[in-house]
Amino acid sequence: MFLADFTRYATAEGGEVVESSAAVLDYLVTGDGRGGKPPGQAVRLQKKHPAVQVLDVPAFCRLLQPSREELLREMPTSPGRC
Repeated sequence: MFLADFTRYATAEGGEVVESSAAVLDYLVTGDGRGGKPPGQAVRLQKKHPAVQVLDVPAFCRLLQPSREELLREMPTSPGRC
């Protein structure tokens, strides 16, 4: 997956993607830092803004994944409407 894909997924769910870490964030999606830990910049940002949830890529994907109920609502209910 690429940044453009993540941007599209987030905005489709009503999110706003910002470029600057100076902005107030709800979520921060990061790659792995050294030793599998979050990158230092993410740690510093989270210390400055404790409410920010730092997510790795798999956690971000799970966040966007529809629940069973959401998925069932989107499925056609009559036979042959696939």
